[in-house]
Amino acid sequence: MELYQLQQFYTIANSRTMSEAAKKLHISQPALSASLKKLEDELGIQLFDRYKNKIKLNDAGKIVLKHCENIFFSIDKIKEDVESYITQNTMIKIGFDDPGPMWYIVPNLSMAYGLDRIKNELYDQDTLSLLLNHTYDLAVCSQNIQYSNVVSYHLVEERMYLSVPNGYMYSDKEEIDMFKDRIESMIHYITDFNGMHNRLMQPFWDELSKYTQVKDINDYFIFNQIVHNEDVYTTTTKIVRHYRDDGDDRKLVLINNKETISNYYLVYLKDHEDELKEYIEFIKYIMKNL
Repeated sequence: MELYQLQQFYTIANSRTMSEAAKKLHISQPALSASLKKLEDELGIQLFDRYKNKIKLNDAGKIVLKHCENIFFSIDKIKEDVESYITQNTMIKIGFDDPGPMWYIVPNLSMAYGLDRIKNELYDQDTLSLLLNHTYDLAVCSQNIQYSNVVSYHLVEERMYLSVPNGYMYSDKEEIDMFKDRIESMIHYITDFNGMHNRLMQPFWDELSKYTQVKDINDYFIFNQIVHNEDVYTTTTKIVRHYRDDGDDRKLVLINNKETISNYYLVYLKDHEDELKEYIEFIKYIMKNL
């Protein structure tokens, strides 16, 4: 008994006539009839009641049909499980403690290696624990992890910029001290995820609010519309400016307050360095060329 015989039987059982089944299977009706006869001979019983213009599945045929359905389900499950295994063992799992670098790194990785090779998540737990329990292969985080079996590579020093409409105050500057060169008001885009970078920057925003009225906006569409249609001040960063376009009619002025400087690190277990080398070098490359 061959699998193709069961597949043909299943098609016949779900068709109104042998002619219809033959068309579905793209074979001749005589060849299909011969194949069915061979299967019935092997089982020692007819599976269909024959009539002049049609055939009808009998009780023996219903038993075979049920087994066919179970067999085909098992075959599909085998394929699904193997594909899942392949995916899990070829997929790289990357955790980010802040969305800023994730929204830059992941699209670049996906374009280079394909969406099915990259699994990314935001996390707010201890980075070292997540690496040691193999939740992630790589992590991009705001902390320099010092541990014997961990590599912590400095990716980039993140800097903040004031996005200034052309012709407005400070648009002629290259750098600005937000506590001394004060502006009256500005808007600030915040995400629902309170990442490590946001927490590190909070002292700066708390101090700035003493001098500047800061309006937080957590709807990116609304924020983007305001930035492109109104002459307002806002901020961006070295990383964010590569995927968020504030328009050609703005000047990005470096904010030189030390409170706005942060760092991102690429961290991973030393034991996995060889197998992750291609991804590690790619991430280093795209971050080096910011």
